[in-house]
Amino acid sequence: AQLPALAPPHDFTHSVEQRARSYLDANCSQCHQPGGPALGPWDARADTPRELAGLVGGALIDDGGAASNRVVVPGDPDHSYVLQRLAGTRGPRMPPVG
Repeated sequence: AQLPALAPPHDFTHSVEQRARSYLDANCSQCHQPGGPALGPWDARADTPRELAGLVGGALIDDGGAASNRVVVPGDPDHSYVLQRLAGTRGPRMPPVG
């Protein structure tokens, strides 16, 4: 009970950031972390400080020809690559099933 826990997505007592970082940790951090097998220099682990995670405004390996595309662009889902991958609208849907 004293260990840190991830925030459930529908528990509004936690901030949006805590819930989003928890989702990314549970579903993406197996690959998206330093030394992990995924492409991309961002770290999905919830315990990595936001300023070191490369999420907000983080550069992409392939920006699709638009320098304004980033890992996450606050208030701009059209240029937030993570949201596009989660929706399956840019590249294969992530996280992969199975």
